[in-house]
Amino acid sequence: MNDDRYDEISNLDHDPGTATALGNMIVSWSKAEAMLCMCMAEVMAIHPDKAILIFSRVPNLESKIKMLSSLLEAWDNPKNLNKEDIVQCICSLSKLSKTRNDWVHCLWAKHARTKRTVIVDDRKQPGNRLTIVHENAVKNHNAAVNEQTEKLIALVPGYILPD
Repeated sequence: MNDDRYDEISNLDHDPGTATALGNMIVSWSKAEAMLCMCMAEVMAIHPDKAILIFSRVPNLESKIKMLSSLLEAWDNPKNLNKEDIVQCICSLSKLSKTRNDWVHCLWAKHARTKRTVIVDDRKQPGNRLTIVHENAVKNHNAAVNEQTEKLIALVPGYILPD
């Protein structure tokens, strides 16, 4: 038996800390996307409900961020909000989304002997496809997403939780 292999997995029962952190990542990104939507409402000067209708029809996070970035370029900013800091937060979230996308879209596996959790990125060259996923890396990612989201909430007044 070759115990230096990696086996595909369908759950993280062997790594509950990482599983919890990934669950928290979903919550963090949900709040971040809601705040991006509220930024769009502010920039377009429309009711948040209308922004939600538009935002929810854009197919992926990258497209949503590109759309919002384009809107920000043309924004006349009548309330004189800190446009530069808003753009910086959105750029930071855009960079963070690459890691999120890797975790969401790559194949998950574990080392047969050590049970170490990895993702397998088939887009990379053979020999360079495995990336170890540590619980703390996911927690740090979540903290960074939450930090940018909270900055946006402070920068864009009137954030409301849709009912």
